[in-house]
Amino acid sequence: MRAPLGRVICFLVLAASGSALWGQQTAQGEGQPASQDQGMTLTIEHAISQALANQPLIQQAQAAVEAAKARVGQANSAYYPFVSGSAGYDLLSNQSFEISALIPLQQLGIQVPANIATYLNTPFSLVPVNAWDFHIGLNQVIFEFGKRGVQVRLAESGLAAAQIGVEQIRMSLAFQAAQGFYSVLFLTGQLSAIDEQLANLQEHLTATQAKAQAGSATKYDELATEVRISTLQSQRIDAQNQLDKQTIAFKQLLGITEPTPVELSGDFAADTNGPSEEQALIDAAMAQRPEVKQAVEAERAAELSQRLATMNGWPTISGHASFGYKNGILPDINTPVLNWVAGVQVSVPIFEGFLINQQSEEATKKLLSARENTLAVKRMVTTQVLQALQDVNAGRDQVESAQTQLQQAKDMLEVVKLQYDLGILTNLEYLDAQASLERAQLGSLLAQYREVLNEYALKQATATPIWLAQ
Repeated sequence: MRAPLGRVICFLVLAASGSALWGQQTAQGEGQPASQDQGMTLTIEHAISQALANQPLIQQAQAAVEAAKARVGQANSAYYPFVSGSAGYDLLSNQSFEISALIPLQQLGIQVPANIATYLNTPFSLVPVNAWDFHIGLNQVIFEFGKRGVQVRLAESGLAAAQIGVEQIRMSLAFQAAQGFYSVLFLTGQLSAIDEQLANLQEHLTATQAKAQAGSATKYDELATEVRISTLQSQRIDAQNQLDKQTIAFKQLLGITEPTPVELSGDFAADTNGPSEEQALIDAAMAQRPEVKQAVEAERAAELSQRLATMNGWPTISGHASFGYKNGILPDINTPVLNWVAGVQVSVPIFEGFLINQQSEEATKKLLSARENTLAVKRMVTTQVLQALQDVNAGRDQVESAQTQLQQAKDMLEVVKLQYDLGILTNLEYLDAQASLERAQLGSLLAQYREVLNEYALKQATATPIWLAQ
């Protein structure tokens, strides 16, 4: 009967916290708290702090925040003028464009003196052979009915979502660290309870062997005790294996890659204040849960996108100006001269293949989807808070019940041991009482472990930042 119980308890521990820990990426920690020779002692506060330090996932989220800040800067750049410079050179391959002023006069029958005719007959060009152009240009949007402001607010919404993502990752890592800490603490306590039972059974075996030699006990009694010890030793191997695996996952979560011995300092002390009222917890979750914040921010971004889509058909007024040097200007086409140009332009989309209508329709549907998602997330969060509160209340009742069972098992073992020593009860009855005490001890430890995890689950459901609350 005892062997299946130990396996069930180990399975419950891994099911409660192992799934979140096995998939966590390892962090390359810097500056470990202690050397390999000295070992390391961790409290729950230290474990959470260590898990949040130098975490690749947090660094990745922070980089996403910086990228979002850059996108806000890109959106704000639309308020500034766009200035560009240009330089060009063109070489004409022939002079076929050269003209003579004498030919038109001769065609009109005008007689020109010889000396003047020679001058007029010299070909000249209206375009330089070597064309140079150096200019600086400026373009500035003057008025666009608020589209730039909407684009900036849309980028700022993306920044807010990225910052919420950092908070969400930190919170997830903190709760994983708490789960790992108490899982290792529970498995350590389970191993200690098994060792205590082994010591008691070994002492009982010595007494049974003495009785067998004196003739007051049988070989069967001795063998039954040895079988019980062997069974418990097998359970200890399983418990040690589970503890080792959980410790590996816990150390990897904290970024402890060196084979440094780790000891945990803490217990399963529960919150004596008790949870708040249901509505207060729900209100706290709605104000603090990253999932709710993300949904609300996504809805706000969808609203801005819809507004921006409807503004795509509005006109844009912009101004432009440029100045610089170029040649090819009469009267001396080969000498670069300073010139400038300035103007105002109004751009109005008239027909774009129904593109704006389709964009507006898409944005409207996305906004509807975002609003429904917000409602769904709030319902999910409410359910999680109420379920976590129910688990906390039930867990406290389980702890009280387990404590009562443990005390009853202790009292029973004392009575059974006394009657066994007097020869009233058999060795098998004594072993049954010993097994009942062991189950009660592990049941009490498991109830306390579950109670603590339930309280952390309630904090997680309400998004209480446990790295500050500790």
